[in-house]
Amino acid sequence: QKVFEKKLAEKDYIIKLLTDSAFDAITVINDEGKVVFWNPAAERIFGYSEKEIINEDVHKLIVPCYEKIKNSFVDYLNYFRQKGDLSFLRNPLELMAKNKYGETIYIELTLSPIKLNEKWHAVGIVRDITEKKKSQIEIENMWRMYFELAEHAPVGILRCDKDGNIIYVNKKVLEILGSPSEEETRKINLLTFPHLVGYGFSTKLKECLENNKTIIFEVFYKSIWGKDFWARVHIKPHIESNKVTGALI
Repeated sequence: QKVFEKKLAEKDYIIKLLTDSAFDAITVINDEGKVVFWNPAAERIFGYSEKEIINEDVHKLIVPCYEKIKNSFVDYLNYFRQKGDLSFLRNPLELMAKNKYGETIYIELTLSPIKLNEKWHAVGIVRDITEKKKSQIEIENMWRMYFELAEHAPVGILRCDKDGNIIYVNKKVLEILGSPSEEETRKINLLTFPHLVGYGFSTKLKECLENNKTIIFEVFYKSIWGKDFWARVHIKPHIESNKVTGALI
């Protein structure tokens, strides 16, 4: 019995050490939606101490606009209480939550069912992804701005991959070439299309892609759609992970 008690105490110590030192929040919610376990990382992320949140309804505290979706939570909780099934949720889930101070935070939540004392409980692992999410939103906004600038630019802009396939073309290119649509323009391969090869464009593009070299030249061009014009063409390599993956034209 003494040996058994010692081994049990050692396991309890290891589990406590792991949960206390974990970077992610670890919580256990019972079948009534009440918190029965709350580690230090959960306190850091949500602001509530263990004393403040144990036996409290976690959803009321951390879910924004809880009252508006309360009925849905009650239905999910009843289903979980009976079945112990969380397969209807995608793991992990990215969610908006609120902390003790009413601030919005973004979390990544993984839920697993566990049976304790013949009742279903949910073990939640929570990671704070607020900074990551903010950076992602900033990047998305930046790309949206760049896309809008490119779409409405007063010059033609194309982007191709290393095989000469067009992966982006703005409205001005269609206007300059007299092209009927983006779809028709994207059917053209910039390295192999005979018309472009004949005008020397394909050779310049190939030189740019193979030598990681920016090239600027002027050319008189007559498109297959009957538009003729003088153009100054800038071909710049597009670099990803220190490799030329295409060109911006």
